[in-house]
Amino acid sequence: MRKRLFALAASALMFLSACNIVNVTEAATINGKPVLKNQYLFYLDQGKMSAFSMAQQNGDSIAADEDWNTVMIEGVTAGEYAKNLAKRFLKESVVMREKALELGITLTAEDEATVTNYKTQIVDQYGGRFEYQQHFDRMGLTDSDVTTLAKDTIYGNKIWQKYYEEDESFQNVSDEEVLKAYNDEYAMAKHILILNQPEAVTDEVEEKTPEEMDAEAREKAQGILDRLLVGENFDALMNEFSEDPGLLESPDGYLFTKGQMVPQFEEAAFALQAGEMTNELVQTDYGYHIILRLENPTEGEEFEAARDAISGTVLSGKFEGLVEQWGNELNFVFNDAVIDKIKVTTQ
Repeated sequence: MRKRLFALAASALMFLSACNIVNVTEAATINGKPVLKNQYLFYLDQGKMSAFSMAQQNGDSIAADEDWNTVMIEGVTAGEYAKNLAKRFLKESVVMREKALELGITLTAEDEATVTNYKTQIVDQYGGRFEYQQHFDRMGLTDSDVTTLAKDTIYGNKIWQKYYEEDESFQNVSDEEVLKAYNDEYAMAKHILILNQPEAVTDEVEEKTPEEMDAEAREKAQGILDRLLVGENFDALMNEFSEDPGLLESPDGYLFTKGQMVPQFEEAAFALQAGEMTNELVQTDYGYHIILRLENPTEGEEFEAARDAISGTVLSGKFEGLVEQWGNELNFVFNDAVIDKIKVTTQ
């Protein structure tokens, strides 16, 4: 968790994009003190970078301003996804700093040196003091703001460390907690995929329109599904017909968690019980899928990797719940009238 928090601010600093004017409008307040809009814009760039990555994982791309309103990520537009992440990152940073100060946590000389060294690295990253200053001026951040943001990260790390060391519930995750999260958040499935746009381009393919190829793929997939619905063997038809390029590497199926598969596939798979198969074709950008849900494994490398990931997620969730509680106690309130007017762009 400490590394994740520090990396959050680091990556945000590295990937800031330009903003035209300095804006001191309040994006939020905490105990009546202002949290300025430029601080929110700082974290909005972090959210945008995450949105770019998530869209790419889903087979989409964000290349133009309008894509922020049309590309969907986890049930919302890419723009909403980026802005929601920015709100979360801003709230975590400000609330953890204020709670740390309330508890009397201070920065040591070593911490101050870390801030100085880190800012030196940022200056070098942007090619020198002049380029660095120009970039952050456009963002609306002063050199003092960047210092504050770096210090906020250190305060966050320190308060996390304090609770990790003093509260045993942050040191261990019970088997019951892991099992519940595993059953809720992970699914094991096989599928038969018929591509609607063949990867190999031949003269025959070039003569067909995309609509014709899609119709042929649907017809082929429906024919396979019809055979399955009358009792033919799933594995036999999968091995004969599936065009999934990962089939040879994962013949026994895929273990995946929410957010790893394209949304249509994920929704269909999680709607099934173990042993059930989709009785209709599932269409994605890749083509047409027939999905068979399997029992989640309870041993082996995949299970162990999932259990390790879940432990980290559960611990993070506990701390996020604590941060939410602190936010209420410290009267953290977003100014949505300001945030809602911010447009997410590719610039």
